[in-house]
Amino acid sequence: MTTFGPPGNGPGDLGFVDALAVGPDGSSYVYDGNNRRVGIYDVNYEFVNSFPVKVDRLKRMAVNNHGVLYFLRENHYRGGAAVLAYDAQGTLLHSWGKIPYTAKVQMNLFGGGIGVDDIGNVYYSYISDHKIFKTNSSGELLSVFDAEPPYYKGPDENRLQKWDGKEASLEMERVRYFYGLSQMRGLFLAKGTPFLFQYFLTPDPKEKRMKLSLELWHTDGFKIASDVKSPGELRFADDRFLYFVVLNTTEDENPLIRMHSYSLKREDSVVRF
Repeated sequence: MTTFGPPGNGPGDLGFVDALAVGPDGSSYVYDGNNRRVGIYDVNYEFVNSFPVKVDRLKRMAVNNHGVLYFLRENHYRGGAAVLAYDAQGTLLHSWGKIPYTAKVQMNLFGGGIGVDDIGNVYYSYISDHKIFKTNSSGELLSVFDAEPPYYKGPDENRLQKWDGKEASLEMERVRYFYGLSQMRGLFLAKGTPFLFQYFLTPDPKEKRMKLSLELWHTDGFKIASDVKSPGELRFADDRFLYFVVLNTTEDENPLIRMHSYSLKREDSVVRF
């Protein structure tokens, strides 16, 4: 394990890491929300370059096999495109998609996700929506994966609109409502495979805790498995392992990172760790 990017705002420094992606050559692309820029580091974690991204509320990022970066935007209030595509020099190449009204839930919570496959197709999903949008590299909509999990509890858009623009005293009521919904906390495409993993948090009234579930999709748009119990918070996926963050029960220890290998049995739609 190693660290890179000392705290600060100078060249190679990092203020706050909002998103990280690994390029085809092993380079690391880091979106620094405090400094509003992308830092690029080589395979030895040495600083290479950076470029500014003067757009707010960027929390999710992916990179394709040619080093093109894709960002998922969250800020419903300011409008604009849902997805932004930049080259490694910081030039905006494309922008597309509509930020859903229910994405305002994301202003209080961290979630959503974006991924890109080996042929350049882009997949993205918001925290407040179970659907996955699939586009080509230029933003043409190819498909919408829409199979709602049985446990899913989505937001009521009419209720959100009634709160829109109301006084700050209602803020806690809004936040409590948001925490009572299902949250699509991450979308992960396992590079080199046709597998998409969605990670959901959903309130479980019986257990009085948040239920952690995985939904597994094929990139062709069919669901392979649903409501798979998750051993922790999914943070990354590759062609062999899923990487989870697991909170410790003792206060003096940091969270654990656990790697779980996985296998799939199509005949009974079971994901095994």
